[in-house]
Amino acid sequence: MKLSLWNVGLPVLLCAISVIFFSPVLAMTTYITKTCSFTLGDNDTKNEAREVSFLRCKRKLLEKAGSYIQQKIKVTDGRLTKEQVSVYAAAILSVEVVKERFSFKGSSMILEQTVKASIDLEQVRSRLAAIAGDKSVARKVESQDKQIKSLEARVEELRSALGVAKTSRAKEIRKEQNVVVGEIDRLFKLKIEIMRSVQKRRADIARKQRDIIALIEPDMVPYEVYQLAGKPDEEVKRSTGTISWWRYADAYINFTTEAPIRVNCISKKANFCNDLNRIK
Repeated sequence: MKLSLWNVGLPVLLCAISVIFFSPVLAMTTYITKTCSFTLGDNDTKNEAREVSFLRCKRKLLEKAGSYIQQKIKVTDGRLTKEQVSVYAAAILSVEVVKERFSFKGSSMILEQTVKASIDLEQVRSRLAAIAGDKSVARKVESQDKQIKSLEARVEELRSALGVAKTSRAKEIRKEQNVVVGEIDRLFKLKIEIMRSVQKRRADIARKQRDIIALIEPDMVPYEVYQLAGKPDEEVKRSTGTISWWRYADAYINFTTEAPIRVNCISKKANFCNDLNRIK
């Protein structure tokens, strides 16, 4: 469904939340649903009601999903705040409408709408770690979330004015409202593109790391490593001027301390060739 605006024209919002568990393991898929209902104002159309309900339910559902994710998985050793998890979850999760119904209560028309998000905890953990591990991406996601919330607040102001506006003024309000909603749409779509780029970057890093691990062997000299792997992403030398380690993606090529300088091991951390960190 198209992203939309907030309803403030006499809304009555009632929310019921359900979390359905299908398995105790981390790799399970969990479905979180939220049912919202509100009363249409005098200037609301059915289409506007659908869009308003979806946007509000989506925001509330993503907040609930962020709390659920925070409870279920540990992200980057707890370095993400609850607010960050909620913000990043909004960039990751997909929300859809699964049920809606219009009815009358007295003279008022009521829309009841149910939205759902599916959560694969292992996939979410990986994507949250990807965002948290890239400061530029994290800043973009957080900045966009602030912009979206600001625009949603502006839409609410416009709809509040729309609820009491006369016909001539209502036309002007709807025009501005459409512009703001269009910008919200653009920002949500941009979030999707950012996540795609993060996933592609992580796939490229993983592929590069697999290649390095396959190509490089202990006892190789630096020249051989360079010929096979190319220029390292990062290089550190000892105080004596000899190479300490080279980093390719997330793999560290650690060199011996004594001549002739050769590959000591490939590890997950620099200068750690113990069994816990050794890759090769």
